Amino acid sequence: MLTARDWRLFWWAAVAAAVVEAFVVIVEAAVPAVRAIFHEQGRYSGLIGNPASLAGYLTMSMAVLVLLASAAKRRGRAVLAVAATAIVTALFLTGTRSGIVGLAAAAAVGIAVIFFSGRRAHRLAMAVGLGVAVVLLTAAFVAPWGALEQIGVPSGFGRVLNWRAYVNDPTRILEWKIALASFQARPLLGWGPENFQAAFDRHYDPALLRYSFSETVSDKPHNIFLEMLVAGGVPLLLAYLGLFAAAAWGIVRLRRQGSMTVVEAAAAGAMLVAYAVHGLFLFETYPTGLLFFSLLAFVAARMRSSSATEMMRPPFVFRIAAGGFAVVALIAGLMTVPASMSALHAIEADTPTIWTKNARFAFDAWSVRHREVVKMLARDFINRAVKNDETLPFFRDNVRIMRQQLEKEARWHPGDFTVQFMLGQVLAMEGELYASPDALQQSLAAMERADVISPRRQAVKFQLAKTLLLGGKSAEAVNVMRSVVAEDETLQEPHWFLALALTAAGDRVAGADELARALALGRLGKMRDEKNVQELLYVIEIYDEEKRYADIVPLYETLFDIDPKNAQWHANLAATYEKLGKPELAALEAQRAVEIDPTLREAADQFINRLKSIP
Repeated sequence: MLTARDWRLFWWAAVAAAVVEAFVVIVEAAVPAVRAIFHEQGRYSGLIGNPASLAGYLTMSMAVLVLLASAAKRRGRAVLAVAATAIVTALFLTGTRSGIVGLAAAAAVGIAVIFFSGRRAHRLAMAVGLGVAVVLLTAAFVAPWGALEQIGVPSGFGRVLNWRAYVNDPTRILEWKIALASFQARPLLGWGPENFQAAFDRHYDPALLRYSFSETVSDKPHNIFLEMLVAGGVPLLLAYLGLFAAAAWGIVRLRRQGSMTVVEAAAAGAMLVAYAVHGLFLFETYPTGLLFFSLLAFVAARMRSSSATEMMRPPFVFRIAAGGFAVVALIAGLMTVPASMSALHAIEADTPTIWTKNARFAFDAWSVRHREVVKMLARDFINRAVKNDETLPFFRDNVRIMRQQLEKEARWHPGDFTVQFMLGQVLAMEGELYASPDALQQSLAAMERADVISPRRQAVKFQLAKTLLLGGKSAEAVNVMRSVVAEDETLQEPHWFLALALTAAGDRVAGADELARALALGRLGKMRDEKNVQELLYVIEIYDEEKRYADIVPLYETLFDIDPKNAQWHANLAATYEKLGKPELAALEAQRAVEIDPTLREAADQFINRLKSIP
């Protein structure tokens, strides 16, 4: 595309696509039925699937709007104004702070270009507009968003306007430190494209476990510039920065030649900055990458059209090679779809039969990302591992097939931590399901290989201890967990797993003490979901055996936050209060149990009468 008309049509098409995305997000936020289809709450991503990716795309699209507005007529500007309103609304609904920062930075650059290149009257109007914007933004950032959410204001607005969150993101900072450590280890050639996970595993920081298990896994540093450093060292980063420098130089040159208007230069610069800011907090995505390289092509085309030199067509061999690469990439991409779709259907499956059918198809189907498909299915298989009489056949039928797939990937990719770690988990499941000492021994070997790859990863020690317990080596399991606790006694997860190891080993007194430490360090605050009910009941059982009745009360209070209408829990708490010598509270809980379940009245009356006899 070389003519102004070609680019105008292209940018209008880009804006139309962004508006469609924006309206999908707005409808998703406004209509519960639509929201249920996307399975999102609070932050919305529309058709793109990731709120952060969508935010960067919408931010850059705002700069495209300005670019079009510079040459649009009155009707066109009215349409663009409606589009801008929809896009900004959707941007806030993504709940993505980097998008707001990118929009502010892009606006600042655009205003600066116009301010220093425009007329004096324009400067005064812009100064007034900027002042009004600062006042409105300040008011928005100090607004009581917690109260506003209760009356229906979408939580995404509050998330992006919570100023404290912009300066307090410890997990992101830890990721960046890991990226820098990885770069320092290989500064010239890096770790290779898409290999940040390998670098992350090697330089893992145990402090990440303080925040959650999910933070202990990462395949991106959430900073495109650090990602370039890790992937290709200094040469790749310099080449990448060269793209920004070339674009900026082209914009400045075109403006000086008069081949680009002030507003066009401001919009192009704003788009460049929006992309850079997006990259500071995230990674390359297809929507933002498409707009970035479109901007480079736009600047290059404008420079060629302003040059007196006749444009030369690329050599024939180059065109053949580029076309061949495009065809191969397209075919390979299409051939990957069946495996990926089957894996997705398996993960979303609500019956064992559907999971088995789709997972086995995905294992057999060809894909350039077969390893990722296997890891994705293995993770889902392990997460489903709540074995009972109904699901036991499912796990027995699939555990060996899952193990074979992981073993195949481990042979091809022996340095992949995730493959080795999941192989160890699946082998432990096989050893438990089939009472196989050989499988348990192989699990220990896989965990040792994973530990060599990522020596500071606590999750490896946790699984190692579990496998040792399954093999009847309780003393060794306890020693493994004590070593993890000793590394950092302020983390709650190691205390929790040490408690499980101690109780499994028969030392329930020490186990109860470790449970108390884990809960005091913050685990209780994270156990407020239905999935934590069994864990809470387990702790209550241990405390009851050890006569730690006072420690049981806050656990029942947490259970009531999950399900306040559970009569049996109220009855159990009544019994706990009786053991504590608090008959009034015991009677009150018994009465609450009867209010929820009247069939308990006779037992409750007998209980209350017994309480009255207590002196």
